[in-house]
Amino acid sequence: MAYGLAVIYGVMRIVNLAHAGLMMLGAYASLTLFTRFGLDLSRASCRRPALLPPRCRALRVAGRRCPRSGATPSIESLLLLFGVWLVLQNLAYVVWTGDTQSILTGTR
Repeated sequence: MAYGLAVIYGVMRIVNLAHAGLMMLGAYASLTLFTRFGLDLSRASCRRPALLPPRCRALRVAGRRCPRSGATPSIESLLLLFGVWLVLQNLAYVVWTGDTQSILTGTR
């Protein structure tokens, strides 16, 4: 997670506050795939995540909409991505409820 934040900040100069929300959606997606289809993603390869290109495109679009002020991140990008994080968090709360959930596999 820290590496992703560092790359986004280093390349685009955007502090991505929605990064944790996107990781949360990935965790809930893997929970859904495990409970509904029996897919055990703990053994899957994480070298090429399927959601990486759309996520990068969305960040580029969000970064273009915010004015640039040189080498420092703008307050507009912070507010925009904080709003995206809140929307993702509340969407996950509506879909998956606030109960604690876990994936129990046969491997340790």
